[in-house]
Amino acid sequence: MEKVVGNKTYQYEIYKLVDKFPDALYTVTPEFDFNNPPTDPQYLTVSLLQTMVKHYGIGLAAPQVGLSYRVFVIGSENGEGFACFNPKILKQEGSTSFAEGCLTFSGLYLNIVRPETIEVEFQNMYGKTDVVKFSGLTARTFLHELDHLNGVVYTKLVSPYVLDKAKAKVKSNLKKLERQRVEQEKARIIAQAARNVAEEKRIEELNKQLVMSIPNINIEIPEIRVEV
Repeated sequence: MEKVVGNKTYQYEIYKLVDKFPDALYTVTPEFDFNNPPTDPQYLTVSLLQTMVKHYGIGLAAPQVGLSYRVFVIGSENGEGFACFNPKILKQEGSTSFAEGCLTFSGLYLNIVRPETIEVEFQNMYGKTDVVKFSGLTARTFLHELDHLNGVVYTKLVSPYVLDKAKAKVKSNLKKLERQRVEQEKARIIAQAARNVAEEKRIEELNKQLVMSIPNINIEIPEIRVEV
């Protein structure tokens, strides 16, 4: 499959999410070597982003699709996002609790305490190093995905009692998620239809302006007599 970003076309595939028990989820991933890459980092990035979007996620780590690469992606439903290769925490401040979900444990929400603001370092899909500050949901997503690269899943960050209570709500949460996704898809279709109508009207208006801008030129052709 292909995705066009700007003026460049990227190849990608949709990965299959692993279940809750494979070793990849509980193993520390090795550093990704851009000098001798084990796989194409651009292909990997776009594939992770598109897989994340397909499953309505805002973050996805390589171990969640069975790949032992030190990288995760953070993004949004419109397919925009970025990759974090070899991420590191430089600074962290504050503390906040929030109900986190996970694509590996769909429907399971756990209140996890994490830093509110972080300063981090990572490499993008071209190997360039960035130092960035994140806060709020982006900071939390970064930390959640970084845990995956370190072999830590969020179910290990709460007590067995809290985990059991949360598991009891999974079925009802999944039903709510499905309803939300149906509504989101309806809204997306309606918005696309509105954009199509607006584009058609714009083209129609441009055509009218084009016709109006061309003067009506009457050319008189003189009568030509030919004598034989």
